[in-house]
Amino acid sequence: MSAYENGLRYPAYDVLIKIARIFKVSTDFLLGVEIKREIDTSGLTDEQVEALIVLIDTIRNSN
Repeated sequence: MSAYENGLRYPAYDVLIKIARIFKVSTDFLLGVEIKREIDTSGLTDEQVEALIVLIDTIRNSN
């Protein structure tokens, strides 16, 4: 295991930013501060996006 994986060493800020850009997440997400997820809706129509929103709301309310 690497020093990163063992928690003995942390990446420099510039490396953390590059990793976040590669995976298209925030640095807060990588650090475990932010748990929020995002869905890329590019290429979808407005109707498709609305359908996803309704589906997500339905799933949230079913619990």
